[in-house]
Amino acid sequence: RHAHLTELRRLRDIGLVPAIALPAFVVYDLLYLAAGYSADLTRLVLIRIVFSGYYWFAVARASRARDPITPRELAVHRWLMPMSLMLVIALFALASGGLLSPYGASIILMPCSLLTTARPWRASVAPAVAMNLVFPSVMLLGGAFDPALAAQLRDPEALFWLFSNVSLASTVTLTVVIATHLYWQLRREVFESKSIGRYELRRRLGRGGMGEVWAAWHAGLSREVAVKLLRADVGGEADSIAAARFEREVRATLALTHPNTIRVLDFGTSDEGLLYYAMELLEGENVADLVKREGALPAARAVHLTIQAARALGEAHACGIVHRDVKPENLFVTVAGGEADFLKVLDFGIAKSLASDEQAQLTQTGAIAGSATTISPEVVAGGAVGPPADVYALGATLYFLLTAHYPFETHSSTTTMVAHLTEPVVPPSQRTSLEIASDLEAIVMRTLAKEPADRYADARELAAALATCSVAGAWRPSLAPAPPISSVVSRGARKEADVPTRVAAARGRGDAV
Repeated sequence: RHAHLTELRRLRDIGLVPAIALPAFVVYDLLYLAAGYSADLTRLVLIRIVFSGYYWFAVARASRARDPITPRELAVHRWLMPMSLMLVIALFALASGGLLSPYGASIILMPCSLLTTARPWRASVAPAVAMNLVFPSVMLLGGAFDPALAAQLRDPEALFWLFSNVSLASTVTLTVVIATHLYWQLRREVFESKSIGRYELRRRLGRGGMGEVWAAWHAGLSREVAVKLLRADVGGEADSIAAARFEREVRATLALTHPNTIRVLDFGTSDEGLLYYAMELLEGENVADLVKREGALPAARAVHLTIQAARALGEAHACGIVHRDVKPENLFVTVAGGEADFLKVLDFGIAKSLASDEQAQLTQTGAIAGSATTISPEVVAGGAVGPPADVYALGATLYFLLTAHYPFETHSSTTTMVAHLTEPVVPPSQRTSLEIASDLEAIVMRTLAKEPADRYADARELAAALATCSVAGAWRPSLAPAPPISSVVSRGARKEADVPTRVAAARGRGDAV
C-alpha cells in the first residue's frame, strides 16, 4: 500500500511538469516563428492543448483521495505518459521542419518520465523500448504522406540528426531503467530485512481492510509463520477504532481452540508501535479458489468441508462470538497430519461478542459488516446479529460449494444484499447437474430462511444436522498430501524460491491469514 501511494505521488509530480510546461512553452513557438523558421502555429497550439489536458487528468486522478487510481490503472498511465511525451515531440517535429526541427532534440529528456516508479528492469524494458520507437515510427509514417519529409529521409544529414537524437534518447533510457531497477532492489531488500518483534518479515502475502499479512521467520522456533500487522496509515479516531478492532480479533481467536480454527501463536506491539499477531502459516487454498479450479464439488465433499467449518463456528458461538464474515474466501482447505481436505476458519476481524456492547463503538454508523454474497437478511436490515447470521452465511457457502453459484448473483453488491432480504432462494438442485440428496437440500434451504428463527439456532446444531444427512461420511479424503496451491491470504499471487516450501498467494478477497 505504501509503495502504491508513493508511486501515485511520483506520477502526480512528474505529470505536473508537462501539464504546466506544455501550455507555458507556447512562448517558445512564438519565438521560433519570430526567428524566421516555418511552422504551423495552429497545429502546435492544438497539440499542446490536447496533451496538456491528458496530463492534468492524470495528475487529478493521482491526487484523488476518493476513488484513487488502482494498480491496474496506474500501470496504464506508466505506459501512456512516456509514450505520449514522445508522441508530442514527434508531432511538434512534423509541424515544424521534420527531422531537422529543433523540437526533435527534446526526445533526449523524455525517458526521465520512466522515473514515476521503482520497478525491476524486466518490467521497464517493454515500455522503454516502445517509447523509443515512437519518434522514428512517426517520422517514417509521416514520410509516406509528406513529400518534404520523405526527401529528408533520403538526406544523409537529416538521417544523421535522427540517428543522433534516437541514440542519445536510448542511452538515457538505459540509464533510467538501470536506476529504477537498483532503487527497486534496494527497497525490496529493506522490506525483506524488516523485523517485527521476534519475527523477520520475508514477503507480503496479502492485505485487507485492517491489516497486512506477511510470511515471517521465527528464529527461535525455526519455522515460518504468518504475521498480521495493523495498517499504520489510518490516523486519528479511525486509527484508535482500527486498533480496538484488531485487538478484539486477537482476543476472539485466542479464545477458540477448535482444530478447525486458525491458531494464534503470539501477539504484541513492535518497537515502532505496530500491533501484530502471529499465526500458523498454512498451505493450500480457500474454497473460493477450490471451486473456481474444480467447479461444483460432489455433495459428500461439500458436506465434509462444511461440517468442519460448522464445528469450528459452533465453538465460537458457544463462547458468545459471532464471526459475521463467513464466506468461501475465509474457509481454507489445507493438509493436516497427511490428510487432505482439512478446513480452517479464518479472519475474525469483524467478529462480534454477544456478551459486550463494545461493537457499537467499533462499527461506523450506517456500515454493514459482512460480504454481499453471503450476508444474512437481518444484517442487511440492520437487525440484531446472532449465531443464525453465521448459519445463513455458512449455508450460502455450502450452496456455493454444491453449485459453483451463490444464492443471489447480481451486477452490484447493493442489489445482491437486497435480494437476500426480499427474493426467494432457488433450490440448489435446480442450479447444478450434480446430484443433491433431498435431505441435504432441505438442510441448505433451512439455513437460507429469511427469518433467523426459522434457521438452525447455531452452527453446532447445523453440524449435527449435516452429520445425519445421507451423504455424511461418504467422502474419504486422500491421505497423500496435496501440492500447495496458495498460501492463506487475500489477494495476489507470488512464488518464492528462497524458502524451504514454496508458497503462492490466493486471489480471494478476504483479510485472511
